This record gives sequence, structure tokens and C-alpha cells, in this order.
Amino acid sequence: MINVSENFFKISLGSPHKTAVVLDHEKISYKELASRVDVIAFRLHKAGIKNETLVGLHLPRSVDLIATILAILKIGAGYVPLDVSFPLKRIRHILVDSGIKFVVTDKNLTSDIFSRIDGLNSIYVNDDDTYHKKTKLKEGEIAYVIYTSGSTGLPKGIKMGHKALANLIDWQDKNSKISSGITLQYAPVSFDVSFQEIFSTLSFGGTLVLCGEDLRRNPENLLQLIISEKIERIFLPFVALQQIAEISKKRKVPHSLHEVIVAGEQLRVTPAIRSFFEALPNCKLINQYGPTETHVVTAYELIDNIEEWPNLPPIGKPIQNVEVFVYDDYLKEVSANEIGELYISGECLAHGYMNPPVNSGFISHPATKKRMYKTGDLVRSLSDGNLEFAGRKDDQVKISGYRVEIGEIEAVLSEHSSLKECAISVKKDILGQNQLVAYLVVREEERKESSALRNNDEWVSFLKERIPDYMIPSFFVKLPFLPLTLTGKVDRRSLPDLSNKRPNLFATLVSPRDDIESKISGIWRDVLQLDEVGIDDNFFELGGNSLLVAHMLQQLLQTFESKITITDLFQYPTIRLISEKIKKMDNKSLNKSRKKYSKITDMSMSEKRINARKNYGK
Repeated sequence: MINVSENFFKISLGSPHKTAVVLDHEKISYKELASRVDVIAFRLHKAGIKNETLVGLHLPRSVDLIATILAILKIGAGYVPLDVSFPLKRIRHILVDSGIKFVVTDKNLTSDIFSRIDGLNSIYVNDDDTYHKKTKLKEGEIAYVIYTSGSTGLPKGIKMGHKALANLIDWQDKNSKISSGITLQYAPVSFDVSFQEIFSTLSFGGTLVLCGEDLRRNPENLLQLIISEKIERIFLPFVALQQIAEISKKRKVPHSLHEVIVAGEQLRVTPAIRSFFEALPNCKLINQYGPTETHVVTAYELIDNIEEWPNLPPIGKPIQNVEVFVYDDYLKEVSANEIGELYISGECLAHGYMNPPVNSGFISHPATKKRMYKTGDLVRSLSDGNLEFAGRKDDQVKISGYRVEIGEIEAVLSEHSSLKECAISVKKDILGQNQLVAYLVVREEERKESSALRNNDEWVSFLKERIPDYMIPSFFVKLPFLPLTLTGKVDRRSLPDLSNKRPNLFATLVSPRDDIESKISGIWRDVLQLDEVGIDDNFFELGGNSLLVAHMLQQLLQTFESKITITDLFQYPTIRLISEKIKKMDNKSLNKSRKKYSKITDMSMSEKRINARKNYGK
């Protein structure tokens, strides 16, 4: 066994004064971080946490979060992220399913959810007691357990070992020139990419720049952070990269960037992304692929000849000590350029699931006896050896980089007392992003006039208590019944398409009253793909999201001279409000121009009077 955190402690001894973590302009050295790790590790040890114990991690994005992960790994234990944004019911399920007895948290976040579970002990990172003894580095088996969406209706925990992660981090270092440079820590700790960000940086003497939750959701501020902190490497989902690329067209270009790594969902090279990299000649774009059960298994680099980059880049070739196979339904390898299902083998494999589901994805090949992971992803092996993603075999989708099993959402929705049955489907927005649509059949006694509702408060409030925000549908459609196949299953192909009709928001349609509101209305109709919108309609209730906001912002900036920001659009989410904001900004700009003109005119008149006096009597 090994411990993937070992390199960090070697660097903390060899380069103690080098900056390890930056947060809000506060710089923490390797020595200071290692000291903080020892305090927490001793506290964990004193609480009775031993080698191979699983420890819950319930902390906001902070230096203490990084220190706690290192402390848990140092004593040979494994961490289980309990994202602070998760609904309490999801956290409760993870605690019970994983059998966790210890949770590291912050006193300011303490919830009675922890006190309600028998035998659960809370350990606080912000205790006053800083007394500690130096703890020894112990070997570990399981580094973390991350819970992802499950087709059974409940999230499932994936146990990832030190050996697989050490292989990934070693490969990452060999294929990167930025390991000892400055990396942005963007991903939430419940997303496996966060491990890659943290350890591919701190294991090789790099600097990790943390960004607060509010900042990472605001692409304008995120871009400014990348520029001000001179970030050299970022790991981003496609959505976030697209937002930054769109905004940088009107803002500064982050010339410090040398590596941009996209993972979590299919990469698309849009015109904005192409322009972004044309302005960054020394930066390469890397497409990485891998399910949570294996982390990264393939990679594809895009460097020169940007104009020749494919719109949908391949997912690449396998990393070191990883094998990939493209099989048919009978586990026979398919020919090159034929579509088959991707199977993965090698050092990358997770140990398995907590309380394995009946249909586990980990199998043993009947002929070769190799342990493999059956991904459910369809791929094509190209003539140059690269793999090309070709979709899914099942109903799993990616939303904002997260894996979502629509069966889990359906199972949660079915718990609503007024629902008879439901089905979840997926539609593409104007940018090609997946959006979830919920089709609902209410019980006879609850049935009202059939209508399409988008982000209806009743359903959204119900789901927010049970699943993360990224799993909540953007659209809710009431139907008298669900279409079925001959075998009695839901016929998803026959579910009605969402028309471009404005949904029933229980709000009166108020038409634009002037030219500015008319122009904004036209932009909204184009972005949201609707036939009409009212000036008091909420952009997000109409199906808008953060990526569409960024797209809408660019159209507004091209139409109006006002310097509107992403923050403005979130703060003023109706046409009436954003129109008033634009008018105020224009009036302010006009008044400045008038004052400037008046000053110039006054100076000109003064000069005329002086000249008149000089010439008087001549």
C-alpha cells in the first residue's frame, strides 16, 4: 500500500517557505499548511480514527478543507465528501450508507442532522485547542468515497484507492509543465476532479489558488481572479470554459494560462473557445475523459492549428497503466471505426461500490479474467488510435459536468403525494447543453388544467430538499398520461417536445413598452427559443441558466454600449429591471459627456474673453 499525500510532506520539509495555498490574497506556505495538517491529524487520531476509517468531510471551500483532506489521508484514513450545498436528506443517506462514525466540520456549519444519527461524532476544525503531537504518515487503501447519481433512485458511493490515484497524479505530472506552477482549485470537493487539482499541484511544489463559492459561479469575477493571480493551469467543465471564453471577448485575456483541462462532459470547440485560444498562443487545451469509477483514463491534446481543431474533439488515448476495450454486446472487440461500448481495465479502477448495487459495473472478462469497468459509454476507435465519444447506452446524462441518472430523479419525484407517475427526459438548449424536462401525471383528485410549467415552485421546492440543484429539471410539463411501449415501459421518444410557446408562469404577459425593452425581448426570445416573453417574466423561470446568461450577456453588450455584467443579470432577472439598469447607466454616461462638453465650452469662452481684452483698444 502507499499514501498519495506523501509527496506533499516531503516538499513541506524541502521547500517549507514556498507558497502552497492562496485564498483571498492570503498566502499559506508549505510549512504552515503542514503544521495545520498535523493539528487536525492529531485531533483525528485522538478521537479514535484509525487506518482505513472513513471520515465525513463537511466543510466550506477553505484552507482548512485542504488541510483536513491531507490530515485524513496522512493517518491512513479515507474521506467522504458531504458537500455543504447538498440537501440534508442526501447527506443523511450518505452517512447511513457509508457507515461513517466521524464527521469533520465547522462549528458555524453545525446542523442537527449529525446529532440525529446514533454513534456519529463531530470533530471541529475551528476548535480552540491547537495542542498536538506530530503524527506519522501511514499507508492507506481507500483515499476517498465519492457519491454519484444512481439508477436505483439513490446515490451510490465509489471507493477509490491510493494506488489508482497515485498512478493518475504521476501521469499528470509527466505530461504537464505546470505541476510546480499556479493552479486554480475550482471543482467542488464532491467532484473527483478536485482531487486532481489539489494533488497534481501540492505533490510537486505548486501553488493552489482557492476561489470562493460565489466567485466560481460568477464567470466575470472568475476570469478576473485568473488574471490577477496569474493562474497557469485550470481544470474546468465545458460550461465554465465557454462562459470565460465568451466574457474574455469583451474583457482582458488571461495570458498567464498555459494549460486548460476540460473534463466531466463532452468538449465542444465553439467559435468563442476558438477565439479564446487564438489569443493564447502558448496555451494548450486538453480533453480528459473518465467516469468516477476510474477517474481519468484517456486524454487528447489540442495545440497548434486552432482553425483545424475538430468541433467535437476525441477523448484520446489511454494514460499510463490503463487499458481500454471497445466491445459489442457479447464482449467481442469491434473493428476500428465501429461503435461499441467502452470497457476499462488497469491500475485506474476503483475498489468498487459501498454496498454494491445489484447491477454493478465492475465485471470479470469471461475469457481473459481481467477485472474491468463497463462504462455504458459508446465510443468509436479511430484509425490513429484515439477514441471518439458516441453517446450513452442508457439514460445517464451529464448536466454541468455531473453524472445524472434520470432514474434517481424519477424515484425522488415519485415520492410526491400528488403524483401518479412521472418521467424525465432531456432537451438541448440553443448552445447544445442538456436540460432536464420532467413530465408529470398528477392524481385524479389533484388534476387541474394541463399546462407546461417551468421551475414551478411546488416541484422545485420539493426537489431542493432531496437532490442537488444540478439534478433539478428546468422544465415541468403536466400530462394526462405517459406514452408507453408495447412492453409497458415509458416511451421516451413519444414524450411531447417542448414547443416554443411561452410557458404558463401564472403571470400576466406584459409587452415591451419602448425600444430598449423591445430589443432585450428579442434577445431573450432568441436565447430561450420562445415565441414571446413578458417584461416581468423571470429569465430563470423561463428555462434560463448560467451558461445562457453568459450567452445573453454577449448579445446585450453587442446591442447596447452600457457595461452590463453577469452580476447585473442575476440581480435584475426581468426585462423591466435590466432595461431600467441600462437606462440609468446610459443617463449617467450622458451626464458625464454633458459635463465634459460644458467644461470644454466654458474654457473656450474664457479664452475668447481673454483674447478680447488683449485686443481691446487696438
